[in-house]
Amino acid sequence: MNGDNETLFGNITLSNEAAKDGTNGKWTADAGEHLGALGMAYTGDLSNYEVYVNKGDAYIDKATLVIDVNNAKTTYGTAFDKGQYGYDIAGVTNGDAKSVIKAMLDSLGFEYDNTAEVKGEGDRVTVNAGENGVVSITNIDKVTLDNYTLVKGNDGVATVTKADLTIKADDQNMLIGTTPNFTGTTLTELANQLVNGDSLPDGFSYLFGVGDEAIFSEVGTHADAIGLFYNGAFYGGGLTGWGGVFANYDVNFVPGTLTVVPPSTDNYGHLHSDGWDRVRNFRERKAEVFFHEGGMEYDEDM
Repeated sequence: MNGDNETLFGNITLSNEAAKDGTNGKWTADAGEHLGALGMAYTGDLSNYEVYVNKGDAYIDKATLVIDVNNAKTTYGTAFDKGQYGYDIAGVTNGDAKSVIKAMLDSLGFEYDNTAEVKGEGDRVTVNAGENGVVSITNIDKVTLDNYTLVKGNDGVATVTKADLTIKADDQNMLIGTTPNFTGTTLTELANQLVNGDSLPDGFSYLFGVGDEAIFSEVGTHADAIGLFYNGAFYGGGLTGWGGVFANYDVNFVPGTLTVVPPSTDNYGHLHSDGWDRVRNFRERKAEVFFHEGGMEYDEDM
């Protein structure tokens, strides 16, 4: 007015108290509403005017923080170690330290669900081997940070691997011409290795033996000759491919060694193996019998 114009203000500089200069990576103040943060400064002669500056408000939205859940792994029939549960974050900005943000989240606490865990079904604690599940955070919408909006990223994969079972044939010593009593892991011992509430199928059984009995007449040590007969098949060692309840296990068969020994030349007998026992077989000496006319005499001690 009065012939004056905006040139009276000279150089005008705008200011924003919610903005930072990038020192240490920080470019804004905290998220939220910053009333009166926007202002101005000027140079010039405005002595003829009463100057009023209406400051503006600055609004800073929260940044997005993506939460990715860690994977977890266990063996069939073994509960998941909760220490494996965890997460990673992406999207930390504005000079914040990732470790500080994680510490804040840890203090608030995440809760996890694992679909590969089984609860309330007796002794069963995991799903079947290979039926992998998902690990997820269930309370992400209830955990809040001042400067970040939490967003669900990738769920974790819960992996269930096979448990181990071992069946072992005992080593055997046998005298040539005899038939050994083959032994090894019993059905009870095998059943005690089962986990996750499993039990042996009705009628399940197996036998230990050799694939070719011609070996009984071959004197010497026959390594890994004693195998396992199951369901019409002979197993000479290594992992089996049994189905049913055993689909959740790596069933490892350990063969035994058969030692065939020659007969003893000792007139008073020899030792041989009968299963777990040692048996001494003694040779009999012929009794002396004398015939006399009218009768027969024999030694009193016969």
